[in-house]
Amino acid sequence: MSKFSRLGASALALVLSIALVSPVTVSAMTDVNKNSGDTYTKTSKETGKTTTWSKGDDEYDDELISGASDFEETYYNHKKERVQVGEYNFLKVPLSYGQVSVSKVKIKSGKDIVAVKVAGYEKYINVRCDEVNEAGTRYIVDPATGKRIKKVADATVDEKLKNYGIVKFRIYGKKIGDAVIQYQVNDVNGNKVAIRKMKISVGDTGVKSVKFAGKEIYADALVYHKANTYFSKKSGKLKVTMNKGYALKRIYVITDPGYEDVTEGNYKHRRPKTVRLDLNGDGDCLDTIDGIEEKEDNNKIYTKVKNGKKIKLGSQPSESAYLKETSTNELDGKEYQSSAESLLVNGLSNTQILIIYQDKLTKKYDYKTVDIFRVLGKK
Repeated sequence: MSKFSRLGASALALVLSIALVSPVTVSAMTDVNKNSGDTYTKTSKETGKTTTWSKGDDEYDDELISGASDFEETYYNHKKERVQVGEYNFLKVPLSYGQVSVSKVKIKSGKDIVAVKVAGYEKYINVRCDEVNEAGTRYIVDPATGKRIKKVADATVDEKLKNYGIVKFRIYGKKIGDAVIQYQVNDVNGNKVAIRKMKISVGDTGVKSVKFAGKEIYADALVYHKANTYFSKKSGKLKVTMNKGYALKRIYVITDPGYEDVTEGNYKHRRPKTVRLDLNGDGDCLDTIDGIEEKEDNNKIYTKVKNGKKIKLGSQPSESAYLKETSTNELDGKEYQSSAESLLVNGLSNTQILIIYQDKLTKKYDYKTVDIFRVLGKK
C-alpha cells in the first residue's frame, strides 16, 4: 500500500482550508526613524513632540538622549470627547494626584443625547510616581495634565508617594448632538476635591464614505460595507469622505505580491512572496511610518495614493494554496511512484484601503481599512 509519510487526506484537506489573507495592523501613530549609529528618533503625530533614544540590546536597555519619555501623551484632560452614535463607547479618564475616585455622575445637559455609567476604575495608593524622564532628568508628573510637579532629585520620600485614580466611563450615544457630563472627584477618604465637567460630542465618527469607480463601497460606521462590492475592472478613482470634525491624513493601497512554488525533498508547496518595505525611501527597513513598520521581507505591497485619484487594484489572488507529495512505494514486489496533490485558488484579489485620519477635537489618530474585491478572470 501507499506510504505517504505526512501528507494523506487530512493534510490535503488542511491545505485547502488555508486562507492567506493577513490583516493590516497599524501601531500607535508614532513615526520612528533609525539614525546613523545606534540611535533612533521617535515623533508623535498627535503631539508633534520628538525624542531621541540610544539603542540597547532590547527595548528595556534603550536610553533617552533628548526630549521626554511621555512625548506621546496628549494630556488634554478629557474636557472634550467624541463618541459614536448608536454604540457603547468606553472612555478611560486619568485623575490628578490626590484624586482617587468619582461619584455623583450625572448628565448636566443632553439627557436625550447620551447615557452614562461608571464601568470601572483603577486606584493607586501610596505608589511611587517618578516615571518620566526629560533628557536624563526624572520628574514627578501629573498623570492628568502632564504638568511637571517637581524634580525627583529634589523630592522627599513623602512627595514621591502619591494617591490617584483612573475612572472608566461607559457612554452610549443615543443621537447626534452635544451633551455635558458632570461628576464629583474625591480623595482617598471619599471627600470632595472638585467638580469636573466633560463635553461629549455624539456623531458618526471617522470615515463617512469610500467610493471606488463611482460606486460606494463603505458608508459610515453603522452601515459599514455596501452589498456587491466586487469589481472586474483593474482600476478606478478612489474617493474618501470624512465625517465632520475629522481630517484625512493619508491613504495607502495594500495589495498582495503573489506566490511562489518551492520544492523541498518530496514536497512541493506554495508560499506568499515577500517584498522589501521601505516607506520613506531612506535605504533601510528599520523605521515606522504612519504606524506601519518597515520590513525587509514584508508580505504586502504598500502604495501611498492621493484622494480622488485613480488607483490600481491587486492582480494576485488573496488565497492560493498548492501542495504535492511524491513517494516511491512497493507492492507485491513491484516498485511504483505515487503522488498526492491539492490546489486552491479563490480567483479574487483583495485590495485593502488603509485610511489614516485625525480627530480635530481630541487630536487622536485612528485608521480604517476597507476591502475592494476584484474578480480575476470572468465572473
